[in-house]
Amino acid sequence: MTARSPMVEKVEAAGDEVARARLVLTLPDSVLLSDGPALVEALRADRAGHWYVTARLAALHAVRSPEGELPPRSVFELGIARRALRKVARDGGR
Repeated sequence: MTARSPMVEKVEAAGDEVARARLVLTLPDSVLLSDGPALVEALRADRAGHWYVTARLAALHAVRSPEGELPPRSVFELGIARRALRKVARDGGR
């Protein structure tokens, strides 16, 4: 049996969608890179959190332009997903 990452355990143990959203918004890129698949699985039932983590992972792995910019679609997708998760963190998504 493999040990669960402490951050994945925190996400799984979060009391509600608001607490989970607040936690997911603060995850560092290093945690997303190392624990991305486990986080995606842990957030499968949490639509906004799942979307945000998936969009961030896609952005982290995206090929950049010669100037270092993300592809426009990645910027758009990540921005929309972040706004949705912030709304959940702020007021439960209402």
